[in-house]
Amino acid sequence: MINPSSEFKFKKLLQGGFTMLEMLVVTAIVLVMSGVIIAYIPQFRDRSSLDLVAQEMALNIRSAQAFASGGRVGGSPGGFPDGVPSYGIFLTTEDRENNFFMFTDENNSGIYEEGTDQIFEIYSLQGVVVKEFRINNEPPVGSGSVNIVYTRPSLQAEICYNNCDEVINDLEIVIKGLRSDLTRTIKVHFNGQISILPTSAE
Repeated sequence: MINPSSEFKFKKLLQGGFTMLEMLVVTAIVLVMSGVIIAYIPQFRDRSSLDLVAQEMALNIRSAQAFASGGRVGGSPGGFPDGVPSYGIFLTTEDRENNFFMFTDENNSGIYEEGTDQIFEIYSLQGVVVKEFRINNEPPVGSGSVNIVYTRPSLQAEICYNNCDEVINDLEIVIKGLRSDLTRTIKVHFNGQISILPTSAE
């Protein structure tokens, strides 16, 4: 004989579960969260690309300084006819295919001269472009090119913007992602200091 109380519990167990309304609410919450995550993925990738490129750019500028201090040989077979090894970084906002490279400044002019100086290493800015430059903490300048050259024994940065019309003590290189308005800034000081500023939005 079945106990009435146990039969009641069995029926209550069979009737348990989620209602249609509860299932719809849970589904809606999952869809909203998924939409937020999917929408944030491009921005996350852009931020990651900016961080990686900024670190790589700062490291490559530091490498030019290290090559100059160590007297690493490169460039033409004669290599530094004056006996003073100079290495520089060239950056431009215009040519995306060849806008960031290291060169050997063989005549110690302080700028990259095609036909005289030799390109030492070419760097790729994947998903990122050089947006603008800030010179001596002044408002940003748009298009143009910058040379950062290091020469032994001083190893201070000789910074030249376009036609080298002014002495530059501080240079900020602003890079921007292609899929968002996020920017990252690499700061180069004439005394050799290189730093990366926090990510910001336009």
